[in-house]
Amino acid sequence: MATLVVVAIGGVAVYLRRPSLPAPGSPTYEQVSRAFYHGLAALEVGLLDDARQQFKTATDVVPEEPAAWANLGLAQLRLGELDAAVMPVERALELAPANVDIALLAGRMEVARGRLDEAVARLRRAVSLDERGLQARFALADELQRTGTPEADAEAATLYDALVARAPANLAVLLERARLAAKAGDPARLTDSVSRIAMQADGWPAVAQEQLTALRDATAAARFPDAARSTTLLRNVLARVPAFSESLAAVRTPAELIAAPLDRFVALQPASARPAPADAALTFTRQPLDPAASDPALQLLDVGRSGPLAAAVDWNHDFRLDLVRAGGAGVQLSLQGEGGAFRDVTATAGAAAATVPGTVTGLWPADLDMDGDIDLVVGTDGPTRVLRNNGDGTWQPLDVFAGVTGARAFAWADLDRDADPDAAFVTGDGSLRVLINRQATRFVAVDPPAGLAGVTAVTAAEQHKTSKA
Repeated sequence: MATLVVVAIGGVAVYLRRPSLPAPGSPTYEQVSRAFYHGLAALEVGLLDDARQQFKTATDVVPEEPAAWANLGLAQLRLGELDAAVMPVERALELAPANVDIALLAGRMEVARGRLDEAVARLRRAVSLDERGLQARFALADELQRTGTPEADAEAATLYDALVARAPANLAVLLERARLAAKAGDPARLTDSVSRIAMQADGWPAVAQEQLTALRDATAAARFPDAARSTTLLRNVLARVPAFSESLAAVRTPAELIAAPLDRFVALQPASARPAPADAALTFTRQPLDPAASDPALQLLDVGRSGPLAAAVDWNHDFRLDLVRAGGAGVQLSLQGEGGAFRDVTATAGAAAATVPGTVTGLWPADLDMDGDIDLVVGTDGPTRVLRNNGDGTWQPLDVFAGVTGARAFAWADLDRDADPDAAFVTGDGSLRVLINRQATRFVAVDPPAGLAGVTAVTAAEQHKTSKA
């Protein structure tokens, strides 16, 4: 139902009718929900053009929903369209001026635009809106220190105190508090911070323990420049320690992501996730196998192009497993029809891209660009090849892993706990190669665990029910 607002202008009552919002279950609500959550999924996996289009659709369908405007602006920021992002973010602020997530996004937008004074002002507003929040305070402390004034450093130190009060064991906060205290020559804050840091040192690698010892010695001797340097070095070596990564994720969104998206409606009623009713009519019928019959999939593997490597994938989303083979002649794609027969569609997919020079050493399916289509990773005795599934029956060769040569084994899992899968390879010389996913088929190589040599296989699994690969 629409809301009637009465405004007195010059003694005359003017009636303004506020547009009513669509209710859950209505066609308009379903349309905006589809666009919003499609855009959210696209944004999370780095399909930024798609995300922008979906959020634009959501704002067209229900212009009164602030979350759609905010996420539209965020998609444009991640695309580098900094000026274009201003309008949707400002519109989101107009619609929901007291929403802390939108206020934080507005501050992060000004940071991306290089407008430091405006960023500080907007981040202060976000802090004022969220009594218990961490991210706005941490972001404001970061930006204050960029101004380079003693007054700003003092305000940042107060923010770190407030963060410690709210998250006493957050390692990222404690390290920043210690670094700033050392810079300011503040022995009380430095000593308190280092003491809290040391309480979490059990299980750290040896190099981190060494840096902690150096930091404690510098703190005890009031050698503030040495303490500041040791704090920075300790932070660097802790970057691969899970406790530090988790603490940093609690207070900061990675710089390349600008800010976290709004994952639910602000003005509209939140969408409820209801499972489909149980299919009580589903039945299974026992049927004996005919030993004389030959599985068409096995027949396919025995004829045609030579090659020992095969993978079963649903290449075209028809809920039937298709077959990919890789061998001396390259890669062969065969789609399964309704009757179980397979037909070779390599020429349609792209015969030129399917040709693999050298010897094939591995074949692994993985959704590298996280668009819902299964792609192929093909190891060779030279550079590793990738065939991206275009979703239209064709594939596209990519050089995503061209720096990995002689791949013998492959694992695909979220190794850095940032919600997207990463890649690990074993190469022909027994080395382990680890590449972290930066989305949109961009991967960055990192050092593997020290002391590994002669590796023959790699796999990924969750340990101790921690949801960590």
